[in-house]
Amino acid sequence: MFDTRQRKRLIGWLQSLSVTPGGFPPGVLNNGDTFGPRARRELVAQFGKEPAVAAVDLLTSYGAEVAPTKKWREAVAELRATQPDATRMYRLLLELLLEHADNSDEQRGADATWTAWRFLQTDNAQVLRGAVWAVADVDESWVTPLLGDVAVHCGVGFGDAGGESRCSPITTSAVAALAERDSFGALEVVAQLTRVKSKVQNKTIRKAIDKATATAAAEAGLTPGALVEWSVPDFGLDADGRAERTIGDHVALLSLGVAKAGATLAMRWRTPSGDIVGSVPEAVKEHHASELAELRDLAKRVKPVAAAQRARLEDLMACDREWSAADWIACYVGHPVVGRYANSLIWQTGDSAGLPVLTEQGWALYGHEGDEVRVAESDRLRLWHPIRASLAEIEAWRAHITDAQLRQPFKQAFREVYLLTPAEEETKQHSNRFAAHILRYRQAGALIRTLGWAANHLGYWEGGAEGEAVKEIGEDGWRAKFSFDLVEQKGEYDAELCSTGQVRFERRTGDGTDALWERAPLADVPDLVLSEAMRDVDLFVGVTSIANEVTWTDADDDRHRDYWRDASFGELTESSLMRREVLERLLPRTKIADRVELSDRYLIVHGRLRDYRIHLGSTNIMMSPADTYLCIVPKRGRGVTEKVFLPFEEDGGKLSLLLSKAFLLSVDTAITDPEIVRQLRHGL
Repeated sequence: MFDTRQRKRLIGWLQSLSVTPGGFPPGVLNNGDTFGPRARRELVAQFGKEPAVAAVDLLTSYGAEVAPTKKWREAVAELRATQPDATRMYRLLLELLLEHADNSDEQRGADATWTAWRFLQTDNAQVLRGAVWAVADVDESWVTPLLGDVAVHCGVGFGDAGGESRCSPITTSAVAALAERDSFGALEVVAQLTRVKSKVQNKTIRKAIDKATATAAAEAGLTPGALVEWSVPDFGLDADGRAERTIGDHVALLSLGVAKAGATLAMRWRTPSGDIVGSVPEAVKEHHASELAELRDLAKRVKPVAAAQRARLEDLMACDREWSAADWIACYVGHPVVGRYANSLIWQTGDSAGLPVLTEQGWALYGHEGDEVRVAESDRLRLWHPIRASLAEIEAWRAHITDAQLRQPFKQAFREVYLLTPAEEETKQHSNRFAAHILRYRQAGALIRTLGWAANHLGYWEGGAEGEAVKEIGEDGWRAKFSFDLVEQKGEYDAELCSTGQVRFERRTGDGTDALWERAPLADVPDLVLSEAMRDVDLFVGVTSIANEVTWTDADDDRHRDYWRDASFGELTESSLMRREVLERLLPRTKIADRVELSDRYLIVHGRLRDYRIHLGSTNIMMSPADTYLCIVPKRGRGVTEKVFLPFEEDGGKLSLLLSKAFLLSVDTAITDPEIVRQLRHGL
C-alpha cells in the first residue's frame, strides 16, 4: 500500500513519462498517428517551443461538445491578442490535417481476415476540433474555404468512400463553425456547405448541413434552393469565366473551362512584350511569390465549387421548378461558374425550348431547327426534361446534339425516362423492377454514395445482413428507398456480393422537428421523382451487376451462374435501350457500318471468321455458329479504334466498350491476342 505522498510522487512520475518531446500536454500530438509527430515538429520549427506549447495547450481544454463554451472562446481571443502567431499556428494545424491521409492494413484472426482503417488518434482529433473553432471568428478570406476543405476531408469515408466519416467530430464542428460565419459572407458559407453535402454521405452531417442552410435561408427570406443558387461565388471572373490579374510587369490570363474530367482554371501569361506563354515567368516566381500563391489557391478553390454546381444542376432535373428571366441569367447562364455548364443544357420557356445564346439583343434560346426565341423579362424558364416532351421533339434534340457534337455536362437530351409500369400499378406500394440482381457490393456501394444516396454497410454482424439506400429527390418532400441484402462475403467481415430488392417512396409531412416520412403509393409519386430515382437504381444495377464479369463462367462453383446467364443476355433496361438508340445514330458514320447491324438486344458484327452478337446491356459476346461464349477481357486504356463522338459516357463506359469490341471483331482475322485467337479458331 502507498501513502498519500508516495501516491502523488508515483502519479507525477507516470505523467512525466507520457509527456512528449517538445513539452506538449500528455497524450497530445503524440505518436498515436503520423499526424501528431509531424504537427509537433512543424509548430516548433516555425514558431518556437513555448508559443507552440501554449497554443496547443489551450486547444486541449476545448471540451467534448460540437461548439465550445463562451469562456473558452474568450480565452482563445485573449491568446490571439497577446500571441500574434496563434492564428497562424491554428491555420497550420488545419492545413497539415488536409495533407494527412488515412491508412489501412490487413488484420488476421484465428478464422478471419479484415481491413482495419486508421486516421487520427482521439486526442489529436480533439486538438483539431479546437483549431477549427480557434479560427472560426477570424475575419480573413482564407477561413471559410479552409473550413470547407476540413469538413470534406474528414467527412468522407475511409478510402474516400462510404457513409462512415473518417472523423465525424471534426466534420460536425467544421459545419457548425461554417454556419456561424454568415456575417463574414453568407453566400460563400452556403456555397461551402453545399460542396460539403455533395461529398459527405454521413446522414447526421447531412442533416446538420440542411439545418444550417435552412436557417440561413429563413434569415435571408429565401428558400434553401434559392439561397444555394445565389451563393455560388464568381471568384472575380467575368460572365465568360475569364479574368486578368496584373502581377508586376506580367498579366495572368485566367480562363475557366470544363471537360469530362471536371473544371479547370487555366492560367496563361502575357509578357511585357505582349507574347502569351503557358509557363509561369521566372520574374513572377522570383519577385511575386505571394501573389502567385494566391492565384494557385484560387485555381484550387474553383475546381470543387464548379464540380458541386454540375451535380446540383443534375439534381434539378428532378425538380419541377421555374426561374424568372432575371434570376436565370444571374444564377445560371450569365454566371461565370454555373454558366460553363448551364449554357450546354436545353432550357424551356412556354412551348419553346433551346440552348442559351447571348445575342446583341440579349439572351435567346437556340432551337434544334436553328430558330431563336428571345428571352423576355416576363418569361419563366425551366430545365428541359424529355419526360415532358413529345417523341418527335426528343428525337429532334438527340439528332441535333449528335450532329453538332455537343457534349452536355450530363445526359439531358439522351436522358432515360422511367414511367409507372402495369406491374407497379399492381404492387401499388413498391417496385420490383430492379429486384433479384446480384451486384458487386463494393462497386455498388461506392456508386450509390457517389450519386448522393445514403446507405448502411453490409457485413456479418447484427443488422448487417440487410441494407437500404435512401435519397431525397426533388424539392417537394419526396425520398426513395432501395433495399439490398448481403449474399456473399470475402473473409468474415468484407461483403463481396449483394442482391437487390424493392424500390419504395416516402413523402414528408410536417415541418421542422415535427416532420415525418410516410410511405406513399407509387401512383402518387410525381413523374420526375419516380423517373430520376429509377434511373439511379438502373445505373447501380447496370454498372455493378456480376453479369458484366466476362470471366464469371470460369468460377469453380455454380453459384449465381443461372443469374449471370439470364442477365448477360436478357431483356434490355431503359439505359440499355438508350445505348441502342445512340448506336443507331453512330454506326452509319463509322468505317464498319457495312459490317454491323442492330437487333432487339444485340449489336451483330459480321467478321471474316464468324458472326458475333454483343449484348447491348452486359456487352458480353456470343459467336456463331452455335452461340459459343467469347471471352474478351477489356484492357485498361483501350478505347474506340477510330474517333467516334460519344454524346455521353455515363453508363460505366459501356457505350465505348461496345464500339471497341465491334471494331475489334469486324477484322477478326487481324486479332493477335493468343487467348482470343484460340477461342475464335476453335472448331474451324
